[in-house]
Amino acid sequence: MEDSLKHVATQYSTFNWTELLTLLLVVVTTVYTCINFSMMKIAKRSVETMNEQMEASLRPYIHFELKRYPGDLIYMHIRNSGKINAENLLLSLDKDFIPLGNERKENLKESFLFKHGVASFTPGTEITIGMLRLWEIGKLENISPAKFKITAKYTW
Repeated sequence: MEDSLKHVATQYSTFNWTELLTLLLVVVTTVYTCINFSMMKIAKRSVETMNEQMEASLRPYIHFELKRYPGDLIYMHIRNSGKINAENLLLSLDKDFIPLGNERKENLKESFLFKHGVASFTPGTEITIGMLRLWEIGKLENISPAKFKITAKYTW
């Protein structure tokens, strides 16, 4: 009888250790899986961020800049400072603007550049437009307004 009790006690003790080790293995595997899943999500976000940064570094950027040259003339420079072509570049002005304040010249808003756009504006390309003389700023709002908005739309 004593042998039977020892056998049952040993079997019972081994059975508990097996269950405990199995449970421990399940817990460790679950934790390991959760950590790997979290690392995968972080890596995916990292790759998406790198792709966005790469696209941002390569895309075209259209810049408008007004510069005063020696003397009294102010010119507007339109430039693609990006790394690839700006395709189908369309420029628009919110107000009429007569360059250099001379009414006999074409309204910039109605000029070929602003009406039809540019099919492909390559990197580093710059368009320079004479805008006005320094003393004309804001004098005639219907000819050369002091404030105006230029919009550029393009694809790449």
